[in-house]
Amino acid sequence: MKKIAMILMVLSVFGGVVFGAIIISEIMQNPSKVTDSNGEWFEVYNSSSSPINLNGWRIKDNGSDSHIISGDLIVPPKGFAVLGNNTDFSTNGGVIVNYQFPSTFYLGNNADELIILDDFNNEIDKVEWDGGTAFPDPNGASMVFIGNVTDNNNIGSNWKTATTPWGTGTDLGSPGYSGADQSLPVTLSSFTATPDNGTVLLRWTTESEVNNLGFNLYKSDLRDGDFVKLNDALIEGAGNSTTKNDYSYTDIEVVPGKIYYYQIEDVAFDGKTEKHPVISVILEKTDQTTADSFRLMPAYPNPFNPETTIKFQVPEKSTVSINIFDLRGQWVKSLVSENKLAGHYEVKWNGTDAGNNPVSNGIYFYQMTTGSGFSQTQKIMFLK
Repeated sequence: MKKIAMILMVLSVFGGVVFGAIIISEIMQNPSKVTDSNGEWFEVYNSSSSPINLNGWRIKDNGSDSHIISGDLIVPPKGFAVLGNNTDFSTNGGVIVNYQFPSTFYLGNNADELIILDDFNNEIDKVEWDGGTAFPDPNGASMVFIGNVTDNNNIGSNWKTATTPWGTGTDLGSPGYSGADQSLPVTLSSFTATPDNGTVLLRWTTESEVNNLGFNLYKSDLRDGDFVKLNDALIEGAGNSTTKNDYSYTDIEVVPGKIYYYQIEDVAFDGKTEKHPVISVILEKTDQTTADSFRLMPAYPNPFNPETTIKFQVPEKSTVSINIFDLRGQWVKSLVSENKLAGHYEVKWNGTDAGNNPVSNGIYFYQMTTGSGFSQTQKIMFLK
């Protein structure tokens, strides 16, 4: 027990292995542009937020193949490293190999295994392919893991034969990067919900994104209740990014004194989705007759059809006007034009002009002005 505790302490102190953070993500066991002895390689992915050094780690199969990595092999956070039997770019099929294993270590064309052990001999990952029964059986293409990091990559249905080349006249695959066939997940570093003047401000940050089309947001009154999607249109993601990206969304359909639960879902280019853990926020009860400042809230829903709600607040008695304008700045319709006491208000717009005729698809602006000189404008989109 003391030995186990010491190992865990060392891992914690030196930021060592995060179990499962290194994932076998691509295997080229049967190249055709070059011989197997020149062009076998495999790729690993680091799903953690810290670099991992594979120095001293072991790669092996269930037979006699075994090799201890000698020298630094740094796999960057949310990044890849390629290990192959030949680092010569001109003879290995045009692959940038980060570490060369010996020619006595083979990746079998039919059934074989690839096992990764860390320097404490812990098994980090394992893939056992079967030559075409459940796993792909490619020739001139890599075998690509298409699941998320939480999926089992030792299941054949989570792999496919690569379909795109990494260069002119090369075999098919994506050594060292996320290709069109891979769908590794969005790494969400934070997701928060904060009360904000009668609304809930949702903020989230990604450390990296791979093939990320965008996000959906879901909300419920109960943690185990039915979650309803908040956004009508997908919130656009960064696609492929290794840098930090910040996002936000304002939920105006909330009631003081209630607790709300939120969940975020990312959507990959291939349609795969992944939902992240639920968060919650409590809105304290407030006196709805008071407001601390003039403010015009984001319309919800946006884009909209057939109707959207615009909320605003007034801290003191004032003349308030809210008008709709088109992209050219031409007036379309007046929604509010009257004196208002201090308080919180809302008004709806149903996508019609001053004559109650439907407006055209497109972007519009709604502007709030007051007798005290306050002015604020927001953008909205109408979709038929």
